[in-house]
Amino acid sequence: MVYRIEAVILVEIRDLTFKIANLNLNQNKGNLRTSFYHLRDVALKRKIIVRYNKKVIPHIFQEDDLLLCKASVNGKNNHQGKLAKNWEGPYRVITKNEK
Repeated sequence: MVYRIEAVILVEIRDLTFKIANLNLNQNKGNLRTSFYHLRDVALKRKIIVRYNKKVIPHIFQEDDLLLCKASVNGKNNHQGKLAKNWEGPYRVITKNEK
């Protein structure tokens, strides 16, 4: 020993866990690639949702407001063709739901 100081050699001893002992690097790379693609798809979906929600115009309706509803395809009469009504109503708002 030099200068009366004991030297310490660090040795790390690990027991192999089941996960480390059965590690398959090729399969691990495939799993990482799949996870990356999944995260990319989720990020893309969020971006699409944010872009869509920027264009949506919020409408706040009060009680006793009159509304028109778009007529569904099933609600139109076939014999009227393109001259069928596009809107149904007017409908009156009875109660307002708070979110």
